[in-house]
Amino acid sequence: MKKASVKLYSGFGVVMITFLIAAQLFHIVKPDETYSAEEKRNLASVPELSLDTLSDGSFMSHMESYTADQFPFRSFWMRTRMNALYTVGRRESHGVTYNSDGTLSEPYQGYDEGLLRETAGALNDFASRHEFEHAWFLAVPTASEIFPEVLPPYTENASEADYFASLQANIGNDFTVFDVFQTLKDLKKDGMLLYYRTDHHWTTDTAFSVFSSLAEETGWTVGTYLPKVIDNRFLGSLSAKSGFTVDQADAVTIYLNENDSLYTLVSPEGGGSVTGSFYDYEAMRSTGDAYSVFFGGNKPVIRVRTTADTEKTLLVFKDSYANCFLPFLAESYKEITIVDPRYYSGRADDLFLQKGFTDLLCLYNIATLSADTDLKAVLSDEAL
Repeated sequence: MKKASVKLYSGFGVVMITFLIAAQLFHIVKPDETYSAEEKRNLASVPELSLDTLSDGSFMSHMESYTADQFPFRSFWMRTRMNALYTVGRRESHGVTYNSDGTLSEPYQGYDEGLLRETAGALNDFASRHEFEHAWFLAVPTASEIFPEVLPPYTENASEADYFASLQANIGNDFTVFDVFQTLKDLKKDGMLLYYRTDHHWTTDTAFSVFSSLAEETGWTVGTYLPKVIDNRFLGSLSAKSGFTVDQADAVTIYLNENDSLYTLVSPEGGGSVTGSFYDYEAMRSTGDAYSVFFGGNKPVIRVRTTADTEKTLLVFKDSYANCFLPFLAESYKEITIVDPRYYSGRADDLFLQKGFTDLLCLYNIATLSADTDLKAVLSDEAL
């Protein structure tokens, strides 16, 4: 009996050693991957070996990242691990929860009141330096705020409504702050899929419904559109971040102008192609990320010229929540300048050296906005 156990353990050890050696050999011969479509990020490359990188420890640190990122069948092992943890009751991974309705979401972590006041102060100062006919702020609650009942038991989830109330109290009269909490709750009652199951963004259908609800107050033109599903196998950032396997992938929808009467010219600043569409199918195909169909992903500045019969122009500060919302504004403005402060290295005031803007729109989801420090930096009148 004892000899049999020894043989069993010895055989298991030989199998494991053989597997590790085979994995390393496969790692050496297989080409490195540069991008993970599943995780939606660039993967680590071979670090540079030098006396400097050895002495400061960066070589070993980067080598660990490289080995982890290029490990054979990395995605398979990650999914296997998370499925095993899910089986034993794990419902949280890297800040993402697997909810009772089969969706993924990120519970809200709360906010810093001081940062909120600094951001509001920068917005107020910026609006006071420039004369806008209208200045709007659209702060969108996320899925964890609208669907708290599906979160796993005992999940800590701060109130985005509290942040919004403080934002309203600190932003001055130059701004109209849109409250869309009730609009989203009404859509929830109607059974609409408000957010992707596997991604943190709201859906295009939700964005259009909110846009339409604001049109009377803003004067925006609501066009006639033909919804088109461009991908029904979308696995978004929350799936990539957490490693959770979901039962149902998402569908990504774009809204095409039914009459094709409004030509748009989209130009990423600092290089990039000039196109006649808000939708970049090549970026979607090359990255494997269907949400990048909107403008080809996040860019520092995008300038849009339209054939709309108006002289109105719009300046937008935004995060990626705005990407599926902005095409609906094309029928209301002659030109739209879109700035993502997370990637923009200039000052917002410099944009006025070339032209003025009649209207201003800030569009963020609350979770991103409450942790953001880039917006106030870009709005500052001091040199960056």
